[in-house]
Amino acid sequence: MLLAAGASHAQDRNCADFRSHAEAQDFFLSQGGPQRDPHGLDGDGDGQACEATGWGATARAARSSRGTAGRNCSDFRTHAQAQRFYTAEGGPARDPHRLDRDRDGLACEGLPGGRAAQAARRQARALSG
Repeated sequence: MLLAAGASHAQDRNCADFRSHAEAQDFFLSQGGPQRDPHGLDGDGDGQACEATGWGATARAARSSRGTAGRNCSDFRTHAQAQRFYTAEGGPARDPHRLDRDRDGLACEGLPGGRAAQAARRQARALSG
């Protein structure tokens, strides 16, 4: 059944709405994943959206070939996306994906937006002490 583009379609997304695993994963993370999954994109609850699609199998294989760490900075487009994922995965107390190499609480600082976050962190530290 095809739905006409409209408010209800924009609110309820499914895996067929995305062109790639990366696009689905970005959307999933932006909607609160992996803690929240209002669109039901992560059927098995492993933090990866839309794995049942053909391109999801490729993502699973890539993740398993990298071992338990699973994600790296190249999986994200911006520092903000990486930071949300890093925080959701337990950062800064835990960093199983090693997204915060210098252990300053900021993930993937080399991505767009990361330098601004670094500058803000340095300024906050200077003002507090």
